[in-house]
Amino acid sequence: MGTLQARKITLGYAPKEGAFALPVTLLFNTNAVQQISMDFFKEQSQGQIEFIQSVFIDNSQNPQGLALRFPTLQQQITVRTQMQGYFPLFAPNGAFSLTAVTTGNVDIPIIFCNVFINPSVWQSA
Repeated sequence: MGTLQARKITLGYAPKEGAFALPVTLLFNTNAVQQISMDFFKEQSQGQIEFIQSVFIDNSQNPQGLALRFPTLQQQITVRTQMQGYFPLFAPNGAFSLTAVTTGNVDIPIIFCNVFINPSVWQSA
């Protein structure tokens, strides 16, 4: 086991600018395994959103699972096929990056929120 190091996180913190959401649609355009990488450095430096505490993922139209990986946070969220829900992020203040991986020709709406939303997952009809 490696060295353990505590990190400050913003979970449950009330942002001084109020509640904000940053919607993103991930566009997967082939039936092969695909990976999309992005970061929030620009949005955070422009003051659009200070930090992220929760994420809504709508994988309801995807016949495959979706993995959202946050390498700097050492956190991964896996959403099963045709599921959607709210997930907490254990992010410290500051920018972070993510990688989304799935198989399928599908658009996946994701909304990053700077406030904590209770975790909840449900199957789409």
